[in-house]
Amino acid sequence: MYRLLLMMFLIGAININGQEFVPIKENGLMKNAQAYGALLCPLNKNKADQVLKKVIELNITNKHINGYCEARAHFLSNKISTLITENGCSVGKIWAFAPSQYTMIWDKKLKAENPLFKGENVTWGYHVAPLIAIENGSKTDTVVIDFSIKDKAFIPYKEWLKKLNCPEAIYLFTDHNYYLFNTFNGLILTGDNYNNFKTPDSFPQIITGHFYYLLNNDTLTVPTGLSYNDLAIHLIEKYYSDPRYSSYKLPIKDLVEKNEGMGNLVNRSLNNLPSDLIEDCIKFFNERLEYWKKQ
Repeated sequence: MYRLLLMMFLIGAININGQEFVPIKENGLMKNAQAYGALLCPLNKNKADQVLKKVIELNITNKHINGYCEARAHFLSNKISTLITENGCSVGKIWAFAPSQYTMIWDKKLKAENPLFKGENVTWGYHVAPLIAIENGSKTDTVVIDFSIKDKAFIPYKEWLKKLNCPEAIYLFTDHNYYLFNTFNGLILTGDNYNNFKTPDSFPQIITGHFYYLLNNDTLTVPTGLSYNDLAIHLIEKYYSDPRYSSYKLPIKDLVEKNEGMGNLVNRSLNNLPSDLIEDCIKFFNERLEYWKKQ
């Protein structure tokens, strides 16, 4: 069993799931990934304007560019899909993976200006956003909806990729129903030969090439992610610049820059922040969770 896992791990580190990784500058696509693509029927201008208006009305906070993008993308994709009713047509998603997410030998990440901390950059491993096609005369434009990259406007997918400032990243188009991807750490192997064997959590967080849907009865994952997204903004806007909490600026910033930080805060597993801040954040999170569960 462990020999099999070691072989999987080594193969994945070199060329995950038999895929060919090509730089974006060579029009690279993450090939042969275990995920279905989307049928992007080109929308006319009127329909595209309706989609953009809908996304603006949903008013999702986008300042936390490197956190919970999968929750934002999934929520928006599901809402947009109700406007695209032609038979067989769908909304897609575009995924970008930095080398740190697909290989063990290079830690380079995506990079962008940090909306939460002006004048600073933020780096992270992957990004995802909704994808649609729009008629443009005799051409078709494939565009991304990601207000964390370009506010209140569509952005051509190649421009979106460039904004991530990582030419070595790989990218992939999928159907919008895929929520997230599997990684080698904590991977559960199913089937008669594996009996749900779980790989160690200490394995690197490297993509396997397999993506997954949420369970039909899962009504918490997306609202929780959106609530964590809101909480990160709340924490910065209310406490980071408050002189009464000046001695906590570094742990607050560190907490926001780590995606698991919001969960640790809500679960009261932190001991480096004052209790009044923690209790306020938990109250805020619960309020946002109830809000998003109703959307």
